Amino acid sequence: MKYNYALLCFAFALLFTTFTNAQSVIWEEQFDGSANGWTSTSITPTDTTNWEWDPAGFVGNGAITAQFIDPNLAIDSPSAANGSMVFNADYFTTLGDPDNIPTGPPSSYPKYIAELVSPTIDLSSVVNAVSIQWTQLITILNVSPGASFRTSLQWSTDDGLTWSDPVDANEDKAINTVYNGNLKTIPVPGIEGESLVRLKFTFASDFYHWVLDDIKIIEREANNMRTNENFFAIAPNMLTPVSQVEEFGFLCDIENIGGQPQTGVELTITINDDNGGGQVYTDTETYGTIGVDSIAENVSFGGFEPPAVITSYSAVYEVSADSVDFDDSDNSISWGFAVSDSTFAKETAPTREIYPAEANWNAGDPRSWAYGNCYHVVNGSGYYANTVSFSIDVTNSTTPDPTGQSVRIRLDEWNDDNSDFNADIDERQNLAIYNYIIEGNEAFDDIITAPLTNLFTGETVELEDNKDYIVVIEFIAEDETRVDFGASDAQDYSAMILNSAQLGAPRYAGMLGIAADLETEPLSSVGFGGDFVPVVRLNIGSTPIFSAVTETLDASNQIKLFPNPASDQVQLNIELQKISSQVNIDLMDIQGRLIQSNQLGSLKSFSTEIDVHNLPAGTYFVRIATDFGVRTERLIIK
Repeated sequence: MKYNYALLCFAFALLFTTFTNAQSVIWEEQFDGSANGWTSTSITPTDTTNWEWDPAGFVGNGAITAQFIDPNLAIDSPSAANGSMVFNADYFTTLGDPDNIPTGPPSSYPKYIAELVSPTIDLSSVVNAVSIQWTQLITILNVSPGASFRTSLQWSTDDGLTWSDPVDANEDKAINTVYNGNLKTIPVPGIEGESLVRLKFTFASDFYHWVLDDIKIIEREANNMRTNENFFAIAPNMLTPVSQVEEFGFLCDIENIGGQPQTGVELTITINDDNGGGQVYTDTETYGTIGVDSIAENVSFGGFEPPAVITSYSAVYEVSADSVDFDDSDNSISWGFAVSDSTFAKETAPTREIYPAEANWNAGDPRSWAYGNCYHVVNGSGYYANTVSFSIDVTNSTTPDPTGQSVRIRLDEWNDDNSDFNADIDERQNLAIYNYIIEGNEAFDDIITAPLTNLFTGETVELEDNKDYIVVIEFIAEDETRVDFGASDAQDYSAMILNSAQLGAPRYAGMLGIAADLETEPLSSVGFGGDFVPVVRLNIGSTPIFSAVTETLDASNQIKLFPNPASDQVQLNIELQKISSQVNIDLMDIQGRLIQSNQLGSLKSFSTEIDVHNLPAGTYFVRIATDFGVRTERLIIK
């Protein structure tokens, strides 16, 4: 996520959380007067940017915090007066000087990974399951390379020789938001009865700070089920055209985070029509008894086919059991989807720009990459792939400047013949292409709509029944030019992909390819992960926007291309029957990549030479688009 802090003027929300808890406290650390044996290790960078004890849990000395949040910001905790542990990335980067506030892209920000490890804790006398609870002041931004989470918790039962997998300590926290006095509780399985327990808190972000106080080990409540927000299936698309609705099923992982086995556990899915239609679907999956720290995962059930009516829906997963739940705030998950007039989309709005990490290319490799979405068409006959809507972002680009270069939008039909969930080159048939010329001012939240036409005929492509179609943006670079794509992280399709495969009708979301040579690179359905999808939408219709009747340039209009074959210069002569307000002349290779483009104003006749002496031998196409027709001429270069 990019921020130009020199121009930053947004308001940070200070969020305070209160919570009353009567659970038994088994162990507590208040950091009274010192770090009390807790140790800090700086992983990235390996210097003095460590966790530090502060008598007030103060972070207002960071330049960004002082200028844009609160110069007096400190933790609001029950024992704040006797000290807290602080990691202040804002101060480590800026040293409190506003002149040190970064203004470049996120890749230029210093990245921090620092661990805070407890002394040995003896829980040998503890019988019941426990949780870790703490009070915090936290503000976060981008996750550091090499880390899975911005903040995480791990535990060890062998005095730190081995550690559990990291758990996201703040998966519910938004970036650029100050949470103060926030009480966090995480169940920790398997440390009860152990004598050599250690805890590890890791900060792994570029900004801003994490302050910890009043860390407790508490006896777990007896009855507490939850729906797991990190894995639940949503609809295959956020928007599905009314002509393409199909049945899809449901899946939501549920977990017993209480101290006792839970009986009579059920998961219910309920769907309501947002436009006055009331409840349109409900189903319940029965699990029976779920043990302590057990997850019921990857269970597919139900099936709902939306009516062929344009509307939006609200859906809720809700878990229940025989016992009254200690904390029912995490018993349900809400999500939504819609039936549109004619648009396939995996998102409803872009939320950010996205760009592959530096490690995806070797030094000197062109920064070529492709990102798109896969849409399943149920009823293709009589429907046409008319346009694509997408977004790109060049605000992070430096040198070379991408202005005037092109991104290519492709429509491919895909058959996953080897069932490896990758769209290999030999599994994809290109149907339509559009070359968009970069203007130089595109931002991720600008939506661009462009026509899709067959490269050879200029016609709109008719779809087929029960086919997967990939719509992808490709930026094919010759150097290290950077172009970002618009994306959304508001939905996570990971569970949907698994669920649909389990139900025998695989559906996909984002498709990603990163390579110096995209002509041989498969598109991976794993992409950046299921929680990211590009802003690449497919707009269909029952009437083609370009057809042979309306779009093929009449033969009475003279277009001559000679010599052909050619090796040096090609003469192009155009003699139209009437004046066209605009004429576009595009030279493309056989893959549809734009080699040259010339946009001309009002004219009836025109003659020009096309320089081809630097082009490799092969087949090319010259496409002439006018107000009243398009013609594509084949050109052979020898």
